[in-house]
Amino acid sequence: MAALKTQGIELPRVGFGTFRMPRDGCQPVVESALELGYRHIDTAEMYQNEEAVGAAFAALGLGRKQLHLTFKVWHEKLESESLHLALDVGLGKLGVD
Repeated sequence: MAALKTQGIELPRVGFGTFRMPRDGCQPVVESALELGYRHIDTAEMYQNEEAVGAAFAALGLGRKQLHLTFKVWHEKLESESLHLALDVGLGKLGVD
């Protein structure tokens, strides 16, 4: 999949979003997307499907360096301490560092 290079970062031009994807149905769909070549996955705290997204990464044996993740936190958690906690929790649920 083609990538956009900017400021030393290579970002896949097309990402796969997981909005409104229920937990129980999310993992197989994300696995299919990854098998098709998607390497930019978009999720968010409010989607409540981080564990399923992370399980798809693990099931296919994809390491963090092979993926670009967009993980959004709720606007009320943008203060430094709250943001760090939200990111730590989210990354933990995704099973990545």
